[in-house]
Amino acid sequence: MKFLVFAALALSILGCSVSSLEEEKNIILNKDIRNHVVNFNLSSDGKDLVFSVEDISNEGGPMDVLRVLFHTAEYFKDKKFERINLCFRGKVKFILKGVDFKVIGNDFGSQNPIYTLRTFPEKLLLSDGSSAYQRHQGGVLYLMKVQMEDLSGMNEAWYLKELLSEKKAAKDALRPKKFAPDATVF
Repeated sequence: MKFLVFAALALSILGCSVSSLEEEKNIILNKDIRNHVVNFNLSSDGKDLVFSVEDISNEGGPMDVLRVLFHTAEYFKDKKFERINLCFRGKVKFILKGVDFKVIGNDFGSQNPIYTLRTFPEKLLLSDGSSAYQRHQGGVLYLMKVQMEDLSGMNEAWYLKELLSEKKAAKDALRPKKFAPDATVF
């Protein structure tokens, strides 16, 4: 009996340690009407923030996801997080250090958004702590080219490849499996 009471207490404490941030999510969604094309979840355990892309409407795209993420950074700019877990349907794909997230939030609205976009992938870590993308050096045209390639690759690895695969499978499922014989058609 004591074990059951202890287990119930432990589960209730663990259940309270990760909180959904539904109210904050709604504020971020309503910051810009275009944000509603991104279906995402926010949660926190106090030290880490989880930003999980769930789906994107047919009208949305990668820039919409990044705008919502940057609006999230702006909203939480006064809160300190160790890490931001960038997830797709709850599975961690990348990690952003809390200090980088804070800089994005503080700079949002004053920093050139193209610069923020271009340099975003080089701030990301893989779940093992290694850098997801390298910091490039070189001339402006070279930097723009390779950083935008990294940005595109990051979106694909984060959520886009899986979403596009799902949408293609759904479209293919609607195709007919049986066809009328040629003699009947012609």
